Amino acid sequence: MKTDQYFVLTIVIFISGVLFGTTFLTGYLEIKSEDFFPALVTLIAAFAGAWTAFHLQDQKEIRKEIEENVAHGNEVIAALIDRVNQLYAFRKKFIEDHRQNPYRWLEIRLPQYDMKPNIDIKISNLQFLWAKGNPNLTNMVGKENLSFSIVIDLLNTRTDYYRNNIIPAIDAMRIPPGTKVPYETIRDHLGETVVQNIILHTDNMIENIDDVIESHIKVSKELTKEMKSIFQKNQVKVIEIGDPIEENTTGNDDKKSP
Repeated sequence: MKTDQYFVLTIVIFISGVLFGTTFLTGYLEIKSEDFFPALVTLIAAFAGAWTAFHLQDQKEIRKEIEENVAHGNEVIAALIDRVNQLYAFRKKFIEDHRQNPYRWLEIRLPQYDMKPNIDIKISNLQFLWAKGNPNLTNMVGKENLSFSIVIDLLNTRTDYYRNNIIPAIDAMRIPPGTKVPYETIRDHLGETVVQNIILHTDNMIENIDDVIESHIKVSKELTKEMKSIFQKNQVKVIEIGDPIEENTTGNDDKKSP
């Protein structure tokens, strides 16, 4: 569009200049073919060169905008994938072996590292969707960003509660190393209030981790599909998320002591 506007403006200026110059120099409007056409050919050649330059510059700017939009979209997809991988790793290491255990609230131990996003999600990077794609995807990505923050808060809340209430209470029992203690004994020692609280924190953490993994995958695939639809005519690479890794979710029902 910019190229066409420049070209039309140049033609208007040229014609106006010819008419004005002829009138100014001769006192009246008279254009002779033997003087006009050679000059016209020269100017048309100049116009063609200028139009080509304008066109190439316009295409360069369009290409740059496309590459920036794709890069921004890919960054959001990469952030979603990274968070899925983080939650997968945590779930596999800490949850899966105890998922079916009724005493999973006690068996699921604490991570020795802080869970936090490696790549920040900037919703503003998806502004191109408002003009060229599905604007609802920006809301969906924003929701996922909030959901991940909630999962981290739930995980940290459980970690803090376990560290401040479960561990000190078990240490106070002074259980000799290697001694097997029935779950029921530990439960009675902790008290019903502490047990119910840690059960609630544990269940909320697991449920939200499962939900966010599923929703992150869904939204990242939707965003990938939308970007491919928008930029399908351009030689650009859109990140794709693979299918979920198969994990052992059978749990471990045979544990009888912590």
